[in-house]
Amino acid sequence: MEIKFVNYKLPNPYTYEKYNKLNPEILSRWLTIAEKEQQHRHEMNEKIVSNNKTENLKLLKEIDNENTFTDLIRLGFLLLLICLTIGECLKR
Repeated sequence: MEIKFVNYKLPNPYTYEKYNKLNPEILSRWLTIAEKEQQHRHEMNEKIVSNNKTENLKLLKEIDNENTFTDLIRLGFLLLLICLTIGECLKR
């Protein structure tokens, strides 16, 4: 008979009873394993969130730098147009 665990769920009481006959400490061991797995998942999720925050901040800084450069080019172009317009007005 093959027993499969799906999604880290504890076995049903009937299956547990069979395992308990083999080893009375089995429930304690399963709970310890489940607790360790849960702790590991929490740690991994924290790392993922932390890495995503760092990467997002880097991307935002890059975008901000690009926007600043673009804004400077627009400002320069606008100043050039103003100077050309004033120059044409002074010629008249």
